[in-house]
Amino acid sequence: MPAWRPWGAFLREAPHLDGPQFSRVAERQRELLAHARPVMEYLRAQTCDSGSLVLLADNRGVVLHTLGTVIFSGVPNAWR
Repeated sequence: MPAWRPWGAFLREAPHLDGPQFSRVAERQRELLAHARPVMEYLRAQTCDSGSLVLLADNRGVVLHTLGTVIFSGVPNAWR
């Protein structure tokens, strides 16, 4: 995997999980989520007026947690 690539490409390659599958992944990543939440909340507080989204994904690209909202009208096509 290259060191950098557009997030849209990364997200398109991520697995799509149903509710029970996501629950199992989230349970396996419980410790990561517990450590990441305070950092994510800090980042969100620092960027709250920017229209940014703080996103936590596992090594397969499964989005585990998000904070904030993205204003899609200004988002590059790679995100859509």
